[in-house]
Amino acid sequence: MNLVIEELKNLDAENITIADDDFLVNENRLKEFIRLVRENNIKKTYVCYGRADFIANHPEIIKELADIGFKYFLVGLEAINDEELNDYNKGTSKEHNVEAIKVINSTSAQCIGLMIVGLSATKKDFDDLYNWIVKHELIHVTISIFTPIPGTPLYEEYKDKLITDKIENWDFLHLVVEPENISRHKFYLYYRRLILKLYKRAKKAGVYEYLDLEHYKKMLSRFLLRKAYLDR
Repeated sequence: MNLVIEELKNLDAENITIADDDFLVNENRLKEFIRLVRENNIKKTYVCYGRADFIANHPEIIKELADIGFKYFLVGLEAINDEELNDYNKGTSKEHNVEAIKVINSTSAQCIGLMIVGLSATKKDFDDLYNWIVKHELIHVTISIFTPIPGTPLYEEYKDKLITDKIENWDFLHLVVEPENISRHKFYLYYRRLILKLYKRAKKAGVYEYLDLEHYKKMLSRFLLRKAYLDR
């Protein structure tokens, strides 16, 4: 831990991203980190990843982290119901997701919710996801398309159903497996609409003030419609 603190003290940077997915795991280690940051009067802004269940179960630690400069917590919420969360083997629940957002929103920090649209999604599912985001006061959200990653059990499950072999399509913005309940074209249209609604809402809240929504709308439309018709 002392080596970490020394590195933070000597880093010529005000904004620090902690890329370790397991940073928010060990309660005692985090308390020691917080103590040492305060003792050494380190004034920086931090971004880190965290699991919803840990955040939900440790509100006091999240508040202390926010107090020493943690500004954004990237949380893999993934889904808004337990069925999908179980399919992803998350080991968390929808209650954890809701509580994690509440905990972060009660501090000076902000939650960046990382969500996934599943292959079984219908128009209603896209609408329900947007309404859930609004209800739970999430402003910063990323929406990925379900993508089985090579080397994982999910990939083995879906490898015979792949609709593309282009490695560049494994960026969580493309369908690499055919949707189950709607056409590829409709999936991309609903996805486009959801993304634009979220950007518009975030901009209204003061995020993405620099973004020209009309230009982004046209760019996103061209991109997604091309993927819907041309990707094979």
